[in-house]
Formats: sequence, structure tokens, C-alpha cells
Amino acid sequence: MIGIEAKRYARPACYCASGLLLWAKKRRSRLKPKTAAPRSLIFIERSNLGIIVGLPLGVAAYFWANRLLPTALEARAEWEMHILFLAWALSFAHAGARDLKRAWREQVGLLAGLFLLLPLLNAITSEAHLGVSLRQGDWTRASFDAFALAFGAALCLVWQRLTPPGAARPGRDLQRLRGNEHGDNDKQSRSLTFVAGFLAALGGLLCIAATQAKQAKLLFGAPPSRAWRRLAMNSGTALLMLSAGLGIRFYGLGVGLVSFCGWACLAGWLVALMITLKRRR
Repeated sequence: MIGIEAKRYARPACYCASGLLLWAKKRRSRLKPKTAAPRSLIFIERSNLGIIVGLPLGVAAYFWANRLLPTALEARAEWEMHILFLAWALSFAHAGARDLKRAWREQVGLLAGLFLLLPLLNAITSEAHLGVSLRQGDWTRASFDAFALAFGAALCLVWQRLTPPGAARPGRDLQRLRGNEHGDNDKQSRSLTFVAGFLAALGGLLCIAATQAKQAKLLFGAPPSRAWRRLAMNSGTALLMLSAGLGIRFYGLGVGLVSFCGWACLAGWLVALMITLKRRR
């Protein structure tokens, strides 16, 4: 039934999305030079971002909430839906607050990172990761992880095309100025930022893995208590936010978010490898 519904609504949804973009682009091209765009056109352009990218962001947030929310939480299913709509609302707010081109690039980059990291999150918080699903012939879960990786990779290509050649990048321009003033300090700062961002992401994912009883027993030898789980979840969230903050502080918002996704991806694969090796022993 899911496959039938997806086939029924996927094509009309693509038609609607492309039609919204083409309509806004056509109206924008009709404006005379140095003429301010009407408010209705600005509203449609920014709503397009919230609709086309914001809804998938909400879906990705829903999948992350499904893995990260405590199983003992009351009304857990309702909270997953709340997080979906909250992420969707934040997408609209971000589209209205940022420059439109930068907002497109930032949201597409964030969406790519969320989908690329979904299989890693699944491997950290459960035993049904992609390798196990393929060996057991569980094609439903395996196809979901494979789709998440393929969709995330495709979004990376879209994100790259959203950055025109020679476009100004505030974070990099700032670092060039700093490099001209301080010489080799720029290279040293880049290296330290990369190492610190990666280590913070690795620590955050290890803390999140420690909130799961089975993964914590494999990694640390004993399941944690409820208080330690809460502490580990808070610490993991803080470390991931620190990693993202380091990337944004040094590279700027757009490149910083993508750098954070790269650090988290590498750290996630490392944590998944550690868990796999522990299971084989």
C-alpha cells in the first residue's frame, strides 16, 4: 500500500514543486532592473523553500526522533509528529530570516546530512544496521537505509550546484584575511578546528550510543542506569552542538553545517565499526 501511494503522489508532487519554482522564476524575470519585487512574489519564493525542502526536513527530523526519543516516554508517537511539524515550521522561519540563496544552500546541505547520517544513527541505536539487514535478507530495512544514503548523496550534488563558481563565501574570505595577517596561524587554526570538531562529534555519538542498553553493554561492559542515560543524552547533545558551533564559527553557516555533517558521518562510521567489532568478539 505504501508503494502504491508513493507512486500515486510522487509524480504530482514533483509537478507541483517544479511548477512553483518556474512560476516564481518567470515572475522574477519580468521585473524591470532595479525594481523591488512585490511582497507576494517574495512570499511565494520563500514559501517554496519551506514547502519543497522544509517538509523533507520535517520527515528527516521525524526519523531522528524515532531513534533518539526514550522508549519509555509517554505519548512517544505524538512527540515524533510534534517534532516533524516543529522542524517544518523552523524551515519556514529560516527561509524568511536568511538571504534566499543562502537559505536554499543551507537547508539542502542540512537535509543531505540528516539523510546520510540516518543509517549511522540506526546502526548506533539498534542492531538492525545495513550490514545485518542484508545478511538476514531484511530487504525492507535494507532498502530504507540504502534509500537514505542515495537520497543524501543526490542532495549533496544539488547542494554543490546551488553554489555558483566564484561565489563569495564569507567564512573562507574571513579566513583568507586572517591568514594574510597572521601567516601560518590560519593553517594551524584549520587543523585544530577539524580535529576538535571531529572529536566533539565522536564524543557526542558515543554518548548517544551509551543511552542504548545493548550498545552500552557492548562498548562499556555494562548497561547504564537511568540517571547515566539522561546524563549521556545531554552530554551527547551538547558535544554535537559544540561540533556544529565550531564549524559555523570557523567556516560560516553554510560550509560549517556541511563540515559538521562530514565530521558526524566519519564519527558515526567509526562508532558503528567499534560496535561491530565488539559483537564479533
